Amino acid sequence: IATETLEPGSEWKLYFTQATATRDYAPGEAAVNIQLAAASQTIELGPIFILDMGPDFDRSTLPTN
Repeated sequence: IATETLEPGSEWKLYFTQATATRDYAPGEAAVNIQLAAASQTIELGPIFILDMGPDFDRSTLPTN
């Protein structure tokens, strides 16, 4: 549904991505996949939220990176 390329730094920071699904997904059908580079590193991940804002939601009001 969405792809976002980010370069995290050493400080904790919120990151955002947004997309519009081209079809409906049943509960448990959509998932989040995070791909990390092969370098030695420590990554701390906080909670991830997938929100259904409805078809008429104004995406311009959402935060961006």
